[in-house]
Amino acid sequence: MQLNELVNRVFSADKNIRYVGIINRGPKSDLLESRMREGMKSLTPDKTDREFSEIIPQIILGAAERLENDLGRITYSLIGYEKLSLVFFKTPKYTVILSVEAGIPVTPIYERVRSLLELEQ
Repeated sequence: MQLNELVNRVFSADKNIRYVGIINRGPKSDLLESRMREGMKSLTPDKTDREFSEIIPQIILGAAERLENDLGRITYSLIGYEKLSLVFFKTPKYTVILSVEAGIPVTPIYERVRSLLELEQ
């Protein structure tokens, strides 16, 4: 599946998904695909988005991976901010980042997106 098609599928999971980013899981965390939902404006500058996307998932998931031997494989991580929630999904090939409107329950969105991403595992 092409990355732009994967992004479209993730957006189709819920109208409250604002942003989808796909990052290479390798020695270098390159941002491979990055898209805001049509009609939405980013809450952060483009430079901040790019820097965050390439550095933070590796830090957050890298630290959490230390517990995988005891707790099992990481499936996602969630950071809640006042203005939105960020969800990080770890697949063998990619880290997928979503931003979701603030105040929206993330669990149902997580379940739908997880099902979509299993196609990529």
